[in-house]
Amino acid sequence: MTEVYANQVNNLPLWLIIELKKRKMGEIIMPDWLSLPRLKENLLFEKKSVELSELPFYWIEMSKLLTELGPDDIEHLEETKGLLRDLKDIRTNKLRSSFKAILSSNKLGNCDNPLKHLKIPNISGFELSEMRPMITRINSNLQKLEKCGEDASHPPFGST
Repeated sequence: MTEVYANQVNNLPLWLIIELKKRKMGEIIMPDWLSLPRLKENLLFEKKSVELSELPFYWIEMSKLLTELGPDDIEHLEETKGLLRDLKDIRTNKLRSSFKAILSSNKLGNCDNPLKHLKIPNISGFELSEMRPMITRINSNLQKLEKCGEDASHPPFGST
């Protein structure tokens, strides 16, 4: 266990930060990714790039906890919340439109050239959960294509 000293910055697990804050035993120093400059930087990246910006896997859940638990520890709270909302919306729309494009086009491949896997770097746990129905449909289509490829490599019994 990490030693905790009064009146000193301590790097603690989130569960302990929550407990100490509830007991009014300290302030929360927000992580760098939750600072206004970094949120603005990530938002700009999201608007300009087809990729997702690099954020912690649980960034949505952690930001909600930290903004609710320590509103007095966040400078420009409303602006921070607005940027978090915008970031979440842009990333969600980006993922949705990408998945819809994959499902509606032939990007999953065909029997001759099936797509073997789908790589989504920097997707968060919440986004993954939210997109699960679309990901399941894509996976189902991939399995059909894989089966199609297997069927083509094994001719029916009796054929020459």
